[in-house]
Amino acid sequence: MKNFTKKIFSCLVALVMMFGFGSVLFACGEDPSNPEVKTSKVMNLTLNPSIELVLDKDNNVVSVSANNDEGNFILAQAQFVSLSADAAVEKFLELTKDNGFLVEGEISFSENQFKIEISGNNSSLYNQVVKNAKEYLEDTNFNVNFSFEKINKAELQSLVRKSMKDLTEIEIFRMSEEQLISKVKEIREETKDIYSQELKNLYYSLREGEILKAKFEAVKTQLDNIPEIAENIFTTFLNDLNIDLNLIAGTTNFEKFKTHLNNTIEELESQINIYKSTYEAQFINTNSYNDALNSYIEAKKDLLEARLNKEDETIIQGFEIAAEAAYDALYGNSDKQIEGALKIASDIVSVVAEELISIEESLNSAINIILTFLDQADINLQIENAKSSFYTSFTSNLGYGTEIANSKDFWNTLKPNVEVGE
Repeated sequence: MKNFTKKIFSCLVALVMMFGFGSVLFACGEDPSNPEVKTSKVMNLTLNPSIELVLDKDNNVVSVSANNDEGNFILAQAQFVSLSADAAVEKFLELTKDNGFLVEGEISFSENQFKIEISGNNSSLYNQVVKNAKEYLEDTNFNVNFSFEKINKAELQSLVRKSMKDLTEIEIFRMSEEQLISKVKEIREETKDIYSQELKNLYYSLREGEILKAKFEAVKTQLDNIPEIAENIFTTFLNDLNIDLNLIAGTTNFEKFKTHLNNTIEELESQINIYKSTYEAQFINTNSYNDALNSYIEAKKDLLEARLNKEDETIIQGFEIAAEAAYDALYGNSDKQIEGALKIASDIVSVVAEELISIEESLNSAINIILTFLDQADINLQIENAKSSFYTSFTSNLGYGTEIANSKDFWNTLKPNVEVGE
């Protein structure tokens, strides 16, 4: 979560390494030798609206997600899953053209710049979809400049890191590109009905909290039944975790650590509630954000309609200025906050990565002995149960079902009207 402190992350990472090291080594993503795992790729389409497509080995779309709010508008208009890569690019161009995102006729350097990004060595796929796209535009008055960029492994890792925050740096680092893409597809399947970037970010963070809570609740339960011999080994290992047990009440170091674990779980729950309250205060229970969002939608709609109805260039430029001002009013302060949060998250990732390396280097035979007293299968089961039930919890127990339903309908208000006869 964005509001986690370094203290919380350090403790949770230490616990992950202590109780989940076996799963880190042997269960980070699908087995690449599994015949059900198909070679796939990620393809981003960006014209201003920006969307992400995950393709299977036959270059058919298996999942789709928006990269920005204009992308949510595009996805709310049509179905992309099951289309071929060629058909998906054509559908994307059709929707951007018909809704005023593409400029007709002569264009400036910054207009109609269509960037296609693809993971892996797939320049041939780029050439194929561009050839098809140019044929589609051939009989129109739309000039489009195409460009290609490769999505590298580090960028795939970043996608997984941002959306599956329960995974550790080591787990992500050890995944192949195929496994990373599989994880992207998995989380996109969960959020396919959410047409709001902020609501998706909330989903990712609350999901992380619920999974971590389920894991450590299972660990806490098992620690109550751990044999005395394991307690002694465990106490010895605590010296490697840099936890100041002198500040915690308890008769033994083992009891102190269990208290520390329980306190951390409670602090995790507190952070989850703080994050929820912060989100709702900024994006749901406030007229200022809703008013700014509606103003931006109206200004953007005016601009798109002016383009489609071929208004005078001076009028279009006026609408462009108004849309930019509305965008700044909506996202200006939010972007600064997000930028600050990303900086904090980046710092925390660095701390976590350093601690992971330190803990991994300090691992010895004691950790393997401790793991024999813990039911790793049960811990993993609790984690999987938390994952599989979270969407239902998010929509019902946490009360965001209405927000999800409204997120798609909302974008219909941006759809421009074209004057009859134009």
